[in-house]
Amino acid sequence: MSKETTKLKKDQRKESILDTALKVMSEKGIEATTMREIAKVEGISETLLYRYFKNKQEIFFALIQSRAERTFQGLEELAETIKSMIPDPTVSLPIIWKLGKGKMLENKDIISLLIKEREKMKGQFNGVKPFAEKPMDRSFAFKLFKRFQKLQFDTIFTDYFTRCLNEGNLRKDIEPKDAARMFIGLMIPPTLPPFFSHKNPMNGFDEDALDEFIQAQIKIFLQGILPVKK
Repeated sequence: MSKETTKLKKDQRKESILDTALKVMSEKGIEATTMREIAKVEGISETLLYRYFKNKQEIFFALIQSRAERTFQGLEELAETIKSMIPDPTVSLPIIWKLGKGKMLENKDIISLLIKEREKMKGQFNGVKPFAEKPMDRSFAFKLFKRFQKLQFDTIFTDYFTRCLNEGNLRKDIEPKDAARMFIGLMIPPTLPPFFSHKNPMNGFDEDALDEFIQAQIKIFLQGILPVKK
């Protein structure tokens, strides 16, 4: 077996362990999760698990790193899609909502875990090497913040509504930047409640009801920004 094949199998196993750990931790929380349970659900021995990760805190940090990359890739794809949307809010806004919701649901487990563990997160890494020398809230979290800033969704939506204005699809007395802020504020709050559950956040989550609610919100929003037809 070549070194490349061996490395590939190790990488695949490591990724599989992270997927398993995320499922367990998102349901039970970090404190209640044990290495033994992760190994059992993964279908491997504890000894093998410890060859990949020293402890569950190290697993958690690896999860944040890998899933953050996936999340940002999804957000960057969404940002590029919005830039190419036709300047007709009656067509584009419902599509943008569905795409944005999809990105949220794709990352629901890590989002739920981060929200539930936000108060304990700093303490989870005390004394954990090699992360103790570079605390997450100083280095990695800072990089995430800077990367999120570069997405500039407020600017992207402002540009979109400016195009709508230029095409006669936005009331002339409404500033595009105000429409952008209102729409962003409209989209985010309704998507968050399912992630605040202390249990599995998606248990009992009615996606159809959320869609119906958001579509109603968009309809009201459109009534306020569209030019009056003569």
